[in-house]
Amino acid sequence: MNEFQEPDAAARQKAMLIFLLAAVVGSGLVWLLQSRQDSMAEWLADNVDWLLENRWIPLSFMYALMLPAIGGCAYIYHFGSRVLHTQRFPPNGMAVTRRTRILSGQQAVRRARVLQVLSVLLLLTCLAFPLVIYAVLVSVTAAA
Repeated sequence: MNEFQEPDAAARQKAMLIFLLAAVVGSGLVWLLQSRQDSMAEWLADNVDWLLENRWIPLSFMYALMLPAIGGCAYIYHFGSRVLHTQRFPPNGMAVTRRTRILSGQQAVRRARVLQVLSVLLLLTCLAFPLVIYAVLVSVTAAA
């Protein structure tokens, strides 16, 4: 009864390449921000009033930082939809990087629903987080 899907070597190489590329780009961005941290802090301190008057600028920046996570939410929700449509996990035609047990029927549908619910919760968190951070910053600057 237990069916397995065998790994695809090309999919494994592609996943490793994507992971390494993301690690290099992420490390580069962290290094860049840390090297410019003092000048950014000075600019923010000098322009607090202007940023509070133009609220859309810091909010837009924070939402731009959330775009990769929002894109991930969309992908996970779409993946869950594919599982629901095929009633098979992983969906037909999807390459896997390791030996994976195939779920079908009600088990696959349950897993798809969990993926979709988690993606919606993550999306709501991504949308609310910048608003909460901005509200905290406004209240802190108002109290100062």
